[in-house]
Amino acid sequence: MLLPDQPGPNPHLAVSAGKGATIYLVNRDNLGQFNASGDQIVDEINGQIRMLFSTPAYFNGRIYLIPNSDIPMAFDLVNGRFASNTPSSQGSIIFAYPGATPVVSANGTLDAILWAIEDNSNGIAVLHAFDPNNLATEFYNSEQNSARDRAGDYVKFVPPTVVNGKVYVSTASQLSTYALIGSPTPTPTASSTPSATATSTSTPAPTPTPSAVVTVFKTAKPSIKPKHSIPGGSFRLNTTGGVTVTSVTITFSDPSLFAKARLTATSHGTQRSATVSGSSSTETFSLNRPLPIKAGKSAQFSLNLKGAATMTSGATSSQAVTAVSAGSAVVGGLPASLGSVTSDVKQ
Repeated sequence: MLLPDQPGPNPHLAVSAGKGATIYLVNRDNLGQFNASGDQIVDEINGQIRMLFSTPAYFNGRIYLIPNSDIPMAFDLVNGRFASNTPSSQGSIIFAYPGATPVVSANGTLDAILWAIEDNSNGIAVLHAFDPNNLATEFYNSEQNSARDRAGDYVKFVPPTVVNGKVYVSTASQLSTYALIGSPTPTPTASSTPSATATSTSTPAPTPTPSAVVTVFKTAKPSIKPKHSIPGGSFRLNTTGGVTVTSVTITFSDPSLFAKARLTATSHGTQRSATVSGSSSTETFSLNRPLPIKAGKSAQFSLNLKGAATMTSGATSSQAVTAVSAGSAVVGGLPASLGSVTSDVKQ
């Protein structure tokens, strides 16, 4: 895939991968030529994806891939090189053979959606819509209401087509078109008004009203292998008043399972992150910069866990969000469980 011009010494780049499961970033003006001692290219990543039979997608400084029998992944670019050898975001849904070709739609750099077609176990094409800033967040899939939205029989290597606010999916049996459906206005329901009854009660101390609430919408992948990374759970912070988040505290019942943990936070195109290493049962993820969230808006947080090099077979760790630092704002919904992870160690 050819990339738009990038900052840095090599503005003209292309990205590729294949059966070797290595992601290559090459200079289109100088491909490097053959060298028996090593690759002479701009950058490469090994060991993070399975074989790739599809085409990557690019949006806003990120490369998206959905390899064979693997999950959606994103890798960031900084100054014409990979920002890290590990994904900056990844989903939890495994796309069976042959993977998928993702397509990103957006209004400039806003309101982005990543679309992909999956072959489910019954040979049905399933259209998925993900948040490109947090691939663990699925906005929609066509099997949520299969009677209305089922796409048809799956065809390999066919990407979705997005144009004029509609998504087109071509299958072996039909051509399906997807668009927004207006939400009906709920009908008010009358209720009886109870009569007042005088009682003698003491006046309780007022409880502060939360201006933000934590809601977990995806728990952690249940197992982890040594040195492998998994999604560690995702939660949303919904606000009624504007807040600015500076850190998040998460507890680990058995931190020895993990070598590293990374928390990524996004709110309407703004992204922040924090990484911790160590073996503390309580970790504070201090964001690299404060994350402002406007009144009535929300932010999404995703935890990524990397397994320790050595771990005890069958060991289990439970994670929970216990605090969100947002100035003087009162945050409700805590503690919020992110689920449990068990070590997957071969005997």
